[in-house]
Amino acid sequence: MKRNPTDRVLNGVYIDKNHKPSSGYFVIATGDDDALTFAGSFANTHFIYLDEQGSQRTKPLEPKKLDSFTIDKRQFVVMDYKTPGSMGGKSPSVMEVLADYPSIKLFKYYQDIGGIEFNSDYAFVFIKPDQSTISFTGKDMFWKKKARNYFASCKPIIDEIDKLKIVSPEKSISVKWAEIYDECNQ
Repeated sequence: MKRNPTDRVLNGVYIDKNHKPSSGYFVIATGDDDALTFAGSFANTHFIYLDEQGSQRTKPLEPKKLDSFTIDKRQFVVMDYKTPGSMGGKSPSVMEVLADYPSIKLFKYYQDIGGIEFNSDYAFVFIKPDQSTISFTGKDMFWKKKARNYFASCKPIIDEIDKLKIVSPEKSISVKWAEIYDECNQ
């Protein structure tokens, strides 16, 4: 793989579907940490490692071929997820772990870009221990109603929702809600 001088190189670990870890590094061809693309024609993040003979190799960051990976201190997992608005069922998807509390987990969904069309939509996915799930995308017009129902048992989040005048919750707000929800459930 040919690298550009502007590419960032970060240590990481790749864990395949057989749970075999490989240490190496990730080459990231974007300065925007929220615009990572792992597979397809627009991939800007690649995993490089040395094989047993010391030769440089790459491993695919395709959801169907890996279990999880870590880039520096950021953890990513592959989970079955149904993309909001899609006609199909759940499929393996790359998710970044943003919060991991006993009462709730928060993930950022990274779209699997396989074709030539690029849609940089995102989703923040909350999962409770009972596996109930809610997700918000940047285009979700009904996020307030969904959020009020999902977080109904936590008044501080309901108060936060009522104050917001934004289109859909962004990363910092979603992380804050996960923290508040965990505090409500202690």
